Amino acid sequence: MKEFLVGVDTENVNTLIEHNNEYYITSTSNSHISGNKTSLSIAFLNGDANWFLRKDIWFLKLDSDFNILWDKSFGGGGREEGSSIFYSDHDKLVFSCMSQSNANGAGNKTTPNYGLEDVWVIITDLDGNHINTTKLWRYRRRLLRSLSR
Repeated sequence: MKEFLVGVDTENVNTLIEHNNEYYITSTSNSHISGNKTSLSIAFLNGDANWFLRKDIWFLKLDSDFNILWDKSFGGGGREEGSSIFYSDHDKLVFSCMSQSNANGAGNKTTPNYGLEDVWVIITDLDGNHINTTKLWRYRRRLLRSLSR
């Protein structure tokens, strides 16, 4: 058994998919750089004294032996929790999360919130580079679950 999601605080795996013998994981994390997590906590990066209370999306790519190839954090000044990821045509990854952050320059979230918790959809290439972001609708867990089916 290989342990690979290790930070100083809490990491929760939300979704794992396989594409071309590589694995992509969406995770929720409130750890800063520690263990084998190399991406910054967005709230820590912004100087938030309560950074450990904020959660970001921790997005990872693993090889066929489950070695981490890269990891990235997505989020804003509030709380984000991952939900689903899928491979799309033209080598794109689409993942969704619940977001309580506004697009106020805190982090890499570029869309405003319209309610307490909104669905935030992020599209990246296979190297985790941001391509597009959108806010779909007010957050409902059953709608997020339906995206992963």
